[in-house]
Amino acid sequence: MVYDPNANNPIDNDFHKVISDAIKQARKNKGYSLEAVVKKMKTPVSRQALYKYEQNKDHLKRENFKDLCNILDLNPHLILLQAYQYLDYTLTYNTKWSTNKNFGQNIYIWNILNSIEATNILSEEKKEKLKTIVKQFYNIE
Repeated sequence: MVYDPNANNPIDNDFHKVISDAIKQARKNKGYSLEAVVKKMKTPVSRQALYKYEQNKDHLKRENFKDLCNILDLNPHLILLQAYQYLDYTLTYNTKWSTNKNFGQNIYIWNILNSIEATNILSEEKKEKLKTIVKQFYNIE
């Protein structure tokens, strides 16, 4: 299957965006250039290919993902968990994560909203009211 960034598949694109953002941020935090990372990789990858991965214009192959995680000291399980949590959030609350918050803040908000949803103490009406208040407080649409 050939990756088509113009295809209308928002779930797939959102999932890979979380992964590509994590890789790009980790590379920058390490102070590595694209060229430096490419030189460290076991599988030959061009600088342009890595750039496309980071821009979410192409998808990583499994072996490249694992290799990048090793080079950048990332836990691949946590990266995938973050991507799944993002999808769960967007599908459950029919909204994108707030772009003015970092990943940790968005996970915190996601946990609050899930906790409200899971409680048996509140009526459905009160749950919706409380979720609306949380969304307004954190400026979520």
